[in-house]
Amino acid sequence: MSTGPPRNSPTLVRALHDDGWQLATHTCGDAAHDLVLNAYEAALAGADNADHRHRIEHVLVVRDDQVQRMRDLKILASFQLTFMNSDWAAEEEATLGPERLGWVGRWRDLLEAGVPAVGSTDFPWAIRDELNGQGGPAMKALWFGATRIGQEAGPPPPWLADQVISVEQGLDLITRAGAYATFEEDRKGTVTPGKLADLVVLSEDPRSVAADDLPGVSVLMTMVGGRVEYCAPDAGALCSLGG
Repeated sequence: MSTGPPRNSPTLVRALHDDGWQLATHTCGDAAHDLVLNAYEAALAGADNADHRHRIEHVLVVRDDQVQRMRDLKILASFQLTFMNSDWAAEEEATLGPERLGWVGRWRDLLEAGVPAVGSTDFPWAIRDELNGQGGPAMKALWFGATRIGQEAGPPPPWLADQVISVEQGLDLITRAGAYATFEEDRKGTVTPGKLADLVVLSEDPRSVAADDLPGVSVLMTMVGGRVEYCAPDAGALCSLGG
C-alpha cells in the first residue's frame, strides 16, 4: 500500500486503486455516498469497474441520481439483508423525516436499475443473533429481504415494504453475487462442475415455502471443498451419501 499521499479521500482512493487494491467503502448517508462516488469515478478515470469491482457497503440512504451513477459506473452495491426491517422504522422516520424515507434501504430499486449488487448478513456483527439463541442468520436474512418484517415490530410501513425483494433475488445476492464481488466466480457461488463443492443442503426449498416460514428452514448438511463438515443430528443418512 502506498503511504506517501495525503490522506484525503480522493487522493487515497486513487493511490489504492493505482496500486491494484479492490476498495470497499462504507456509507450510510447520501452526503457520504457522494463523496465515495466522486472518489471512485476520479480513480476509475473512465475505466470499467468490472475490472476492479470497487464497492460501497451498506448503501443505506441513496438518491435517484446516485442510483444512476452507481449503474453507470458499475459500482457494486453491497447491502446487508438483515438491515432495514420494521424494527428500524421508527428510528429512521425520526432521524430522516418523511421527505427522505424514499431514499432508505433501496435494495429493489438498485436491482431494478441494473446496479451490480451483493448481499450479506453483516457477519460477524450478526453473530449476536446466535449468541441470543436465534440461529439461521442466512435464512433470516432472506426473510428480512422478502418481507421487511422485524423481529420485534409489526408489519413494515409502506416506504419499507415498497423495497422488498424476491427470495430468488436474495439467494442470488448471497451466493453467485458474493463470489463475483470477490473475483471468485470461477470456483464459487454456484453448484457447477469444476467449482469447489462448498454448499449446504436445506430442510426445505426456500423458494417454495411461505415467506413467514423462511427463518425455520434449517441446514441439514454443510460441505466445504466436497467434504461434509456439518451434519444435523437427524440427517445422518443424507450425510453418509455426501461422503
